[in-house]
Amino acid sequence: MILHPLQRDLVDDSSKGPLSDVASVLVELEVLGQRTLGNFFLAEWLEQSGAFDTLFALRSHIVREAMVFVDQQSSAPAPSKQVGIGEEDLRVERARRIACERQQPARAGSMLITHGLSGAGKTTLASALAGLVGAVVVRNDAELMRLKRVHGAVDDPIFWRSALIERIERLASHAIKAGWPVIVESCFLDRASRQRFRSKAAELGAPFAILECSAPLPAIRERLNKRCAFGSLFHGIDASADDVQKRLQAQIDGTESLDEHERASTITIDTSKPVDYPKLADWVIGLSRRPHSRTPLSCASLQPRRNSQRAEESV
Repeated sequence: MILHPLQRDLVDDSSKGPLSDVASVLVELEVLGQRTLGNFFLAEWLEQSGAFDTLFALRSHIVREAMVFVDQQSSAPAPSKQVGIGEEDLRVERARRIACERQQPARAGSMLITHGLSGAGKTTLASALAGLVGAVVVRNDAELMRLKRVHGAVDDPIFWRSALIERIERLASHAIKAGWPVIVESCFLDRASRQRFRSKAAELGAPFAILECSAPLPAIRERLNKRCAFGSLFHGIDASADDVQKRLQAQIDGTESLDEHERASTITIDTSKPVDYPKLADWVIGLSRRPHSRTPLSCASLQPRRNSQRAEESV
Protein backbone atom coordinates (compact mmCIF):
# COMPACT_ATOMS: atom_id res chain seq x y z
CA MET A 1 0.00 0.00 0.00
CA ILE A 2 0.98 3.64 -0.32
CA LEU A 3 3.61 4.96 2.12
CA HIS A 4 2.11 8.10 3.63
CA PRO A 5 4.49 11.00 4.43
CA LEU A 6 5.53 11.43 8.04
CA GLN A 7 3.30 13.91 9.86
CA ARG A 8 5.82 16.42 11.21
CA ASP A 9 3.17 18.08 13.40
CA LEU A 10 3.21 15.00 15.62
CA VAL A 11 6.78 15.81 16.64
CA ASP A 12 7.58 18.55 19.16
CA ASP A 13 9.15 21.66 17.66
CA SER A 14 12.15 21.13 19.94
CA SER A 15 12.95 17.88 18.15
CA LYS A 16 13.06 19.41 14.67
CA GLY A 17 16.40 20.09 13.05
CA PRO A 18 19.18 18.31 11.13
CA LEU A 19 19.19 15.23 13.36
CA SER A 20 15.45 14.82 12.97
CA ASP A 21 15.80 15.13 9.19
CA VAL A 22 18.61 12.57 9.10
CA ALA A 23 16.61 10.18 11.30
CA SER A 24 13.56 10.60 9.07
CA VAL A 25 15.53 9.60 5.98
CA LEU A 26 17.06 6.59 7.75
CA VAL A 27 13.69 5.36 9.02
CA GLU A 28 11.91 5.86 5.70
CA LEU A 29 14.60 3.98 3.78
CA GLU A 30 14.66 1.11 6.26
CA VAL A 31 10.89 0.63 6.37
CA LEU A 32 11.04 0.38 2.57
CA GLY A 33 13.57 -2.44 2.94
CA GLN A 34 16.48 -0.23 1.84
CA ARG A 35 18.66 -0.34 4.93
CA THR A 36 21.85 -0.46 2.87
CA LEU A 37 20.97 2.83 1.19
CA GLY A 38 20.29 4.30 4.62
CA ASN A 39 23.71 3.13 5.78
CA PHE A 40 25.39 4.80 2.82
CA PHE A 41 23.42 7.98 3.49
CA LEU A 42 24.48 8.10 7.15
CA ALA A 43 28.13 7.45 6.28
CA GLU A 44 28.12 10.24 3.69
CA TRP A 45 26.35 12.68 6.03
CA LEU A 46 28.92 12.02 8.75
CA GLU A 47 31.83 12.46 6.34
CA GLN A 48 30.46 15.79 5.15
CA SER A 49 29.38 17.12 8.56
CA GLY A 50 31.88 15.51 10.95
CA ALA A 51 29.00 15.30 13.45
CA PHE A 52 30.06 12.03 15.06
CA ASP A 53 29.38 13.50 18.49
CA THR A 54 25.64 13.58 17.66
CA LEU A 55 25.33 9.83 17.08
CA PHE A 56 24.09 9.09 20.59
CA ALA A 57 21.37 11.72 20.24
CA LEU A 58 20.57 10.38 16.77
CA ARG A 59 19.42 7.14 18.38
CA SER A 60 16.59 8.99 20.15
CA HIS A 61 15.60 10.80 16.97
CA ILE A 62 15.43 7.50 15.09
CA VAL A 63 13.15 6.06 17.80
CA ARG A 64 10.91 9.14 17.61
CA GLU A 65 10.67 9.06 13.82
CA ALA A 66 9.92 5.32 13.82
CA MET A 67 7.16 5.76 16.40
CA VAL A 68 5.69 8.70 14.46
CA PHE A 69 5.64 6.49 11.37
CA VAL A 70 3.79 3.72 13.25
CA ASP A 71 1.26 6.18 14.70
CA GLN A 72 0.75 7.86 11.34
CA GLN A 73 0.19 4.58 9.52
CA SER A 74 -2.20 3.36 12.22
CA SER A 75 -4.36 6.47 12.00
CA ALA A 76 -4.26 6.98 8.22
CA PRO A 77 -7.34 6.06 6.18
CA ALA A 78 -6.98 3.04 3.96
CA PRO A 79 -5.99 4.04 0.40
CA SER A 80 -8.44 3.32 -2.41
CA LYS A 81 -5.98 1.20 -4.38
CA GLN A 82 -2.89 -0.90 -3.82
CA VAL A 83 0.21 1.14 -4.67
CA GLY A 84 3.71 1.59 -3.29
CA ILE A 85 6.52 -0.78 -2.34
CA GLY A 86 5.84 -3.84 -0.19
CA GLU A 87 3.04 -4.44 2.27
CA GLU A 88 1.99 -1.80 4.77
CA ASP A 89 1.95 -4.30 7.65
CA LEU A 90 5.56 -5.23 6.88
CA ARG A 91 6.63 -1.58 6.86
CA VAL A 92 4.91 -0.93 10.20
CA GLU A 93 6.58 -4.02 11.66
CA ARG A 94 9.96 -2.77 10.45
CA ALA A 95 9.31 0.62 12.06
CA ARG A 96 8.43 -1.05 15.36
CA ARG A 97 11.61 -3.10 15.20
CA ILE A 98 13.69 0.02 14.51
CA ALA A 99 12.19 1.78 17.53
CA CYS A 100 12.73 -1.27 19.74
CA GLU A 101 16.36 -1.69 18.67
CA ARG A 102 17.29 1.95 19.24
CA GLN A 103 15.49 2.11 22.59
CA GLN A 104 17.84 -0.53 23.97
CA PRO A 105 20.87 0.76 25.92
CA ALA A 106 23.72 1.49 23.53
CA ARG A 107 26.22 -1.34 23.46
CA ALA A 108 29.78 -0.41 22.54
CA GLY A 109 30.37 -0.90 18.84
CA SER A 110 33.42 -2.55 17.33
CA MET A 111 36.55 -0.87 15.97
CA LEU A 112 38.15 -1.87 12.69
CA ILE A 113 41.22 0.04 11.53
CA THR A 114 42.65 -0.18 8.03
CA HIS A 115 46.31 -0.80 7.24
CA GLY A 116 48.00 -0.32 3.91
CA LEU A 117 49.74 2.03 1.51
CA SER A 118 47.99 4.88 -0.24
CA GLY A 119 46.26 3.36 -3.26
CA ALA A 120 45.89 -0.07 -1.64
CA GLY A 121 42.07 0.07 -1.70
CA LYS A 122 41.27 1.13 1.87
CA THR A 123 38.65 3.72 0.88
CA THR A 124 36.86 1.31 -1.45
CA LEU A 125 36.64 -1.43 1.18
CA ALA A 126 35.63 0.93 3.98
CA SER A 127 32.90 2.52 1.85
CA ALA A 128 31.48 -0.86 0.86
CA LEU A 129 31.43 -2.07 4.46
CA ALA A 130 29.73 1.12 5.62
CA GLY A 131 26.76 0.25 3.43
CA LEU A 132 26.73 -3.49 4.03
CA VAL A 133 27.05 -3.55 7.82
CA GLY A 134 25.99 -0.06 8.90
CA ALA A 135 29.43 0.94 10.10
CA VAL A 136 30.42 4.59 10.30
CA VAL A 137 33.74 5.54 8.74
CA VAL A 138 36.18 8.02 10.23
CA ARG A 139 38.40 9.02 7.31
CA ASN A 140 41.90 10.39 7.81
CA ASP A 141 41.75 12.62 4.72
CA ALA A 142 38.31 14.08 5.48
CA GLU A 143 39.26 15.00 9.05
CA LEU A 144 42.59 16.48 7.96
CA MET A 145 40.74 18.76 5.53
CA ARG A 146 38.37 19.77 8.33
CA LEU A 147 41.28 20.61 10.62
CA LYS A 148 42.96 22.66 7.89
CA ARG A 149 39.86 24.80 7.52
CA VAL A 150 40.22 25.71 11.20
CA HIS A 151 44.02 25.82 11.63
CA GLY A 152 45.13 26.48 8.06
CA ALA A 153 47.84 28.96 9.04
CA VAL A 154 49.74 26.52 11.25
CA ASP A 155 52.97 25.30 9.65
CA ASP A 156 54.07 22.56 12.04
CA PRO A 157 54.03 18.89 10.94
CA ILE A 158 54.13 17.71 14.56
CA PHE A 159 51.03 19.78 15.36
CA TRP A 160 49.12 18.34 12.40
CA ARG A 161 50.00 14.75 13.23
CA SER A 162 49.09 15.15 16.90
CA ALA A 163 45.88 17.09 16.25
CA LEU A 164 44.75 14.67 13.55
CA ILE A 165 45.24 11.45 15.49
CA GLU A 166 43.59 12.98 18.57
CA ARG A 167 40.58 14.07 16.51
CA ILE A 168 40.21 10.70 14.79
CA GLU A 169 40.45 8.90 18.11
CA ARG A 170 37.83 11.20 19.66
CA LEU A 171 35.37 10.79 16.78
CA ALA A 172 35.77 7.01 16.76
CA SER A 173 35.14 6.96 20.51
CA HIS A 174 31.92 8.97 20.09
CA ALA A 175 30.60 6.47 17.56
CA ILE A 176 31.57 3.41 19.59
CA LYS A 177 29.92 4.77 22.74
CA ALA A 178 26.76 5.43 20.71
CA GLY A 179 26.69 1.77 19.66
CA TRP A 180 27.86 1.99 16.05
CA PRO A 181 30.62 -0.21 14.57
CA VAL A 182 33.47 2.05 13.45
CA ILE A 183 35.97 1.79 10.63
CA VAL A 184 38.95 4.11 11.02
CA GLU A 185 40.31 4.58 7.52
CA SER A 186 43.97 5.60 7.47
CA CYS A 187 47.27 4.03 6.45
CA PHE A 188 48.29 3.07 10.01
CA LEU A 189 51.77 2.23 8.79
CA ASP A 190 53.46 2.70 12.18
CA ARG A 191 52.94 0.22 15.02
CA ALA A 192 52.54 2.90 17.69
CA SER A 193 49.41 4.32 16.05
CA ARG A 194 47.89 0.87 15.64
CA GLN A 195 48.58 0.08 19.28
CA ARG A 196 47.06 3.39 20.36
CA PHE A 197 43.73 2.53 18.73
CA ARG A 198 43.84 -1.06 19.98
CA SER A 199 44.27 0.29 23.50
CA LYS A 200 41.40 2.76 23.02
CA ALA A 201 39.15 -0.07 21.86
CA ALA A 202 40.07 -2.08 24.95
CA GLU A 203 39.36 0.94 27.16
CA LEU A 204 35.90 1.26 25.59
CA GLY A 205 35.19 -2.48 25.75
CA ALA A 206 34.99 -2.67 21.96
CA PRO A 207 36.12 -5.65 19.84
CA PHE A 208 39.10 -4.67 17.70
CA ALA A 209 40.53 -5.89 14.40
CA ILE A 210 42.77 -4.72 11.57
CA LEU A 211 41.73 -4.71 7.92
CA GLU A 212 44.95 -5.03 5.93
CA CYS A 213 44.58 -3.84 2.34
CA SER A 214 47.24 -4.97 -0.09
CA ALA A 215 47.87 -5.05 -3.82
CA PRO A 216 50.89 -5.53 -6.09
CA LEU A 217 53.00 -2.39 -6.27
CA PRO A 218 52.43 -1.91 -10.04
CA ALA A 219 48.67 -1.85 -9.37
CA ILE A 220 49.11 0.65 -6.53
CA ARG A 221 51.29 2.92 -8.69
CA GLU A 222 48.75 2.81 -11.49
CA ARG A 223 45.92 3.73 -9.11
CA LEU A 224 47.85 6.65 -7.66
CA ASN A 225 48.77 7.98 -11.08
CA LYS A 226 45.09 7.92 -12.06
CA ARG A 227 44.15 9.73 -8.86
CA CYS A 228 46.60 12.56 -9.54
CA ALA A 229 43.94 14.19 -11.70
CA PHE A 230 41.73 14.52 -8.62
CA GLY A 231 44.41 15.79 -6.23
CA SER A 232 44.42 15.19 -2.47
CA LEU A 233 46.75 12.23 -2.58
CA PHE A 234 48.64 11.03 0.47
CA HIS A 235 46.40 12.15 3.33
CA GLY A 236 45.05 15.28 1.74
CA ILE A 237 48.35 16.59 0.37
CA ASP A 238 48.15 17.35 -3.35
CA ALA A 239 50.87 15.47 -5.21
CA SER A 240 51.98 15.91 -8.79
CA ALA A 241 52.59 12.90 -11.01
CA ASP A 242 56.33 13.36 -10.53
CA ASP A 243 55.93 13.35 -6.77
CA VAL A 244 53.80 10.22 -6.52
CA GLN A 245 56.58 7.66 -6.71
CA LYS A 246 58.75 9.53 -4.22
CA ARG A 247 55.95 9.73 -1.64
CA LEU A 248 54.95 6.13 -2.20
CA GLN A 249 58.53 4.98 -1.67
CA ALA A 250 58.68 7.01 1.54
CA GLN A 251 55.59 5.15 2.77
CA ILE A 252 57.13 1.80 1.84
CA ASP A 253 60.38 2.65 3.63
CA GLY A 254 58.54 3.88 6.72
CA THR A 255 56.12 0.96 7.07
CA GLU A 256 56.37 -1.09 10.24
CA SER A 257 55.05 -4.53 9.39
CA LEU A 258 52.33 -6.15 11.44
CA ASP A 259 53.83 -8.25 14.21
CA GLU A 260 52.66 -11.72 15.24
CA HIS A 261 50.22 -10.37 17.82
CA GLU A 262 48.68 -7.97 15.30
CA ARG A 263 48.46 -10.68 12.64
CA ALA A 264 46.26 -12.70 14.98
CA SER A 265 43.56 -10.02 14.72
CA THR A 266 44.01 -9.06 11.08
CA ILE A 267 41.97 -9.73 7.96
CA THR A 268 44.06 -9.44 4.79
CA ILE A 269 42.43 -8.45 1.50
CA ASP A 270 44.23 -8.37 -1.85
CA THR A 271 42.27 -5.60 -3.54
CA SER A 272 43.66 -6.48 -6.97
CA LYS A 273 41.44 -9.58 -6.87
CA PRO A 274 37.65 -9.88 -6.55
CA VAL A 275 36.59 -9.38 -2.93
CA ASP A 276 33.89 -11.55 -1.39
CA TYR A 277 32.01 -8.66 0.23
CA PRO A 278 29.21 -10.77 1.75
CA LYS A 279 31.77 -12.91 3.60
CA LEU A 280 33.69 -9.86 4.73
CA ALA A 281 30.47 -8.19 5.89
CA ASP A 282 29.43 -11.31 7.80
CA TRP A 283 32.76 -11.31 9.61
CA VAL A 284 32.53 -7.64 10.55
CA ILE A 285 28.97 -8.15 11.84
CA GLY A 286 30.24 -11.08 13.88
CA LEU A 287 33.04 -8.89 15.24
CA SER A 288 30.46 -6.38 16.49
CA ARG A 289 28.64 -9.10 18.39
CA ARG A 290 31.70 -10.41 20.19
CA PRO A 291 32.48 -9.13 23.69
CA HIS A 292 35.89 -7.49 23.98
CA SER A 293 38.56 -9.99 24.87
CA ARG A 294 42.29 -9.78 25.29
CA THR A 295 42.52 -13.10 23.48
CA PRO A 296 43.48 -12.46 19.85
CA LEU A 297 40.77 -13.08 17.26
CA SER A 298 41.29 -15.73 14.63
CA CYS A 299 41.47 -13.91 11.28
CA ALA A 300 43.01 -14.63 7.91
CA SER A 301 42.73 -13.75 4.24
CA LEU A 302 39.21 -13.22 2.94
CA GLN A 303 39.27 -13.75 -0.82
CA PRO A 304 36.62 -15.73 -2.72
CA ARG A 305 37.15 -19.49 -2.81
CA ARG A 306 35.90 -22.01 -5.33
CA ASN A 307 34.09 -24.04 -2.69
CA SER A 308 31.15 -22.81 -0.62
CA GLN A 309 32.80 -22.63 2.78
CA ARG A 310 31.04 -20.33 5.22
CA ALA A 311 32.66 -17.08 6.34
CA GLU A 312 33.26 -18.54 9.79
CA GLU A 313 35.32 -21.34 8.26
CA SER A 314 37.52 -18.97 6.27
CA VAL A 315 38.43 -16.66 9.11
